[in-house]
Amino acid sequence: MKRIAWIVTAVLALGLLAAGTNEVDRVVTEIVTDSYDTDAPPKQHRLSEDELNAWVALQLREQRPPGLQELLVKLRPDDRLGALMTIDLDEAGVSGGSSWLMSMLTGRQDVEFEGHLQSSEGRARYQIERVRINGYPVPVSLVESLLSRWGQGMEPPIDFREPFELPYQIQQIRIDTGVVTIHTGS
Repeated sequence: MKRIAWIVTAVLALGLLAAGTNEVDRVVTEIVTDSYDTDAPPKQHRLSEDELNAWVALQLREQRPPGLQELLVKLRPDDRLGALMTIDLDEAGVSGGSSWLMSMLTGRQDVEFEGHLQSSEGRARYQIERVRINGYPVPVSLVESLLSRWGQGMEPPIDFREPFELPYQIQQIRIDTGVVTIHTGS
């Protein structure tokens, strides 16, 4: 009986996973398509945290950035965006370093962070406000340094500390508890 309950639960979970990834795929396709259409009206696209995480999990299975093992997005009120991630710093190429604290950060680490996403008029900036590694609070500047080193290894290189252009005519991203709303169009 327990085996049947487990199988039913697994099938339902896979169905919800597929539904979530289908909705995000639909929204992404619509945003990209509309960005090439000069007559496309402004739109709002809403995605739930569950839909987004299902899509992220699928993307990580298909194309995983170096070192990133797991990622769970947390959508919080007042444009707060957090994440729980497991990252292998050696594989990501950001382990070690000149400071004593950086030299201790090697191998697989559980990282939790939260910050504030400010966006308007097609530009955004993410300000990290709180970080924990393996449950211990760490200085935000340390994580910014790690992200900077990781971003420099990407193609093209990214500096996560600087404001950035939003792609595909995205004008604004609003975050509330469990939901993100993406505003597109001019």
